[in-house]
Amino acid sequence: MSIDPTVCIACSFKQCNESGPGAFNICDYGIAYTNHGGTIQKKDPYIPLRNLSKNLRHEINPILQVIVEECSKIDSQITYKKIDLDNPSSKIIASVLIIDHFIQMITGVNEFHTPEKLQLKETSKKNLYQLIDKYYQIHSILKDQHRPANIFLDIFIDKANIIEIGGDYIEYIVSLLIDNVWKHSMDDSEVIVQGYVNKKSLYTVNFTNISKPIKTENNIFDLGVKGHSGTKGLGYGLNWITVLIEHYNKLFNNDAEEGEKLSIEHTESIISDDKAKQVFSLQNIIL
Repeated sequence: MSIDPTVCIACSFKQCNESGPGAFNICDYGIAYTNHGGTIQKKDPYIPLRNLSKNLRHEINPILQVIVEECSKIDSQITYKKIDLDNPSSKIIASVLIIDHFIQMITGVNEFHTPEKLQLKETSKKNLYQLIDKYYQIHSILKDQHRPANIFLDIFIDKANIIEIGGDYIEYIVSLLIDNVWKHSMDDSEVIVQGYVNKKSLYTVNFTNISKPIKTENNIFDLGVKGHSGTKGLGYGLNWITVLIEHYNKLFNNDAEEGEKLSIEHTESIISDDKAKQVFSLQNIIL
């Protein structure tokens, strides 16, 4: 397996350049490197990060299952479908969902969304409004100095809208977009999620939030790219959305015209030196 050079180009940390002579390490992006007196030699790690994460999920899944089962004993009414922030057991279930999503992301889409599994699950229909509200609640429980203490969500989507095809994919993408909003919005700002039928008679959802202006000239959907060098995270989330979209289109939209396939776009409108409006547009959802 060869190294993707765009990972190192997009990396803003440059851990390898700061390592000591003779040091061997693996960076946050899974690239092994050795410092030979200032010359950095890079290669794939002996055990790829994806293999490690697959084993990690294998080991952690039974633990997560025990957590869910014990929570169900405490409160038999709790469910993955609806999160109650006033219920401690429900908040624990929400945390389990976040952990499972993250492990899926670093392991790889092909391990979890194979054609065989999708045929068994048929269309995985999901209520779009409920998904957005659910993941807004879930990601609100995470507390960090880099996240806003509070944001206000307004959803302008018909509550009857049902995703007819590939609902599991859309759910995961919605979760990532809502998480991105929570990570980068300004405190006490408004987040607007608005949906409409586009010219292709398919559905588009815009996620709009207020943040600091993005400080990068790179494509923010590329692996390892972060909008601000000081923010936490590895720059995986938005790139993972594009991976999910590519896989979704291969499975469900392979014969569709290019303009009718599921896609995502980002636009930024500068409001002032320290404020900007970000719009992430998820296009061509099949309802």
